[in-house]
Amino acid sequence: MEIVGGLALNLLASVIFTVSGFVGGRAYATFRRRRALGHVRALVGSGKRITVVFPASTLPGPEGTPVNAIRMSLAEGAAIARIGQLCRDAKPDTDMYLVHPNDHHPNRGSFVMVGDPAMSVFAKRWLATNFPHLRISPENRRVDYDGTRWETNVVEGVVRRDFGFIAIGRTETGQRFALLWGASELGTNIAARAYGDLHRQLSRERYEKAVRGQSWLYVARGDVDGYGVRTDDVGNVMIVAIYPGQN
Repeated sequence: MEIVGGLALNLLASVIFTVSGFVGGRAYATFRRRRALGHVRALVGSGKRITVVFPASTLPGPEGTPVNAIRMSLAEGAAIARIGQLCRDAKPDTDMYLVHPNDHHPNRGSFVMVGDPAMSVFAKRWLATNFPHLRISPENRRVDYDGTRWETNVVEGVVRRDFGFIAIGRTETGQRFALLWGASELGTNIAARAYGDLHRQLSRERYEKAVRGQSWLYVARGDVDGYGVRTDDVGNVMIVAIYPGQN
């Protein structure tokens, strides 16, 4: 009986040790993930809600479609889903609130805007002030800035490579925000992926400036596989240019 009792005790200790190691490992992984998403947590701030402004360039639905049954490109929808997941990873109790650009009030709280910033009066004005030489041409799938042109690479009617853009800053009342768009819709998803990976893409000095809320424009490049961003290589999406804002 003593032998059986000893075996049972050893087994119980092994189970406890294994479970503790598993729980501890997951807790440490969660801690590292939240620390890496410090820029996202800073964006959310003390509030429990993050506003995501979705693209105004929605696809038309059948006659009689409810106004809140929105249709949009697959890539932009994926970008919105990714932003929501990033916010929840950074701050688990965060709720995502979707808003149409026409109904958005930028000074009421932190937000992420997805899609062509020209569709928003605020975003268009803010970019013109902070990055006055930025030229966005959705019809040509092209963005120009500082003498450099980023253009969607299309081969035989299929997008093979695209560019995503991330602009971060503050509103007049100090609300944190991020604008995410692409040379084409697929670039928007690239921007969302790069935004979640800023901790790895930027130097420590530049990352700290991003967390502090300074105005920056990041350009990301990524290869496209089928209908989305290629995911077989974690280094596929890469920041290729960084520009400070004028304010």
